[in-house]
Amino acid sequence: MTDLWMAVRAGKPRYGRAAFFPLAAYTQLKSIPAAAADWRHRLFGDFRLDVAAAHDLLGASARKARLVRIGVPAAEASWINPGVCDNSIGYWHLAGARVVYLADGRIR
Repeated sequence: MTDLWMAVRAGKPRYGRAAFFPLAAYTQLKSIPAAAADWRHRLFGDFRLDVAAAHDLLGASARKARLVRIGVPAAEASWINPGVCDNSIGYWHLAGARVVYLADGRIR
């Protein structure tokens, strides 16, 4: 998560790639043609947009913002069966994870 936080603070998605869904795992999971291209252009492309949006939220505080914790609500975990969303295997999905940080003396 420190890699993800560094990416957000710097506005550079490549810093957070190690924290992102690995390409090798994605190509094993998906039962679609050209899964690697989908990962590169759609999935990681959307990650780039998310990092940029989160960086913009930090604004002038980006350089000094500090990661406090990652909130992971176990109650929101759900099993995704094979075949759903073009997946060849099942996996756990966790919605609602939150990044908690300190910026300008305030927890956000």
